[in-house]
Amino acid sequence: MIALALPLRAAHLAAIGAAGSVLRLYTGPQPAAGAVITGQVLLAQFAIIGWAVDDDTLSLSLGSASGLADGDAVWGRVSSSDGEFVLDGDVGTVGSTALIQLRSIAVTTGTQIAVTAATLTYA
Repeated sequence: MIALALPLRAAHLAAIGAAGSVLRLYTGPQPAAGAVITGQVLLAQFAIIGWAVDDDTLSLSLGSASGLADGDAVWGRVSSSDGEFVLDGDVGTVGSTALIQLRSIAVTTGTQIAVTAATLTYA
């Protein structure tokens, strides 16, 4: 859960849901928020095709993606359409407390990947 002032929350939602935003999944280690990606491998990229807010929870709707490389997804980054950092979050399996939840964190080249949940809860 994150706590943001209402004007910042509105700007945050707009940045995440903007046309052309993407979610990319990477191997570890997860860098500091917004830091340059160094040796981490890009495993998959999803277009953010929609979002919805229910009270204090933001849910992302994602397009489908196939694995771009083999590895375990450890973290993900949402970037705007112009490639600017929006947010980073951890990856885990369904039922975990991770921001991004997958059936399996193991990604294989060419295999379809389904993100079962990508939600943010605001305080």
